[in-house]
Amino acid sequence: MNTKVSFRKVLSADWEAFRDIRLFGLKSDPQAFGGSFDEEINRKEPEWKKRLESDDRFFFAAEDYGKFVAIAGAKYVTPNNV
Repeated sequence: MNTKVSFRKVLSADWEAFRDIRLFGLKSDPQAFGGSFDEEINRKEPEWKKRLESDDRFFFAAEDYGKFVAIAGAKYVTPNNV
């Protein structure tokens, strides 16, 4: 298999690719997510973009030749809110 995987932060402009892979994950492995397919399938573009523009929550994508193949999320916490 020939791959060229790179990693980067997901931007609001990536909302459609993020939505598509997240919905795929929710359908195939719902236990791995903090949401449900039935809730998230109804989200509109502004909601997806707002999620990706958060100041304390970040999402990262693994891309293979420009296509998202995996995503991961992280939340910024301070010692006061751990």
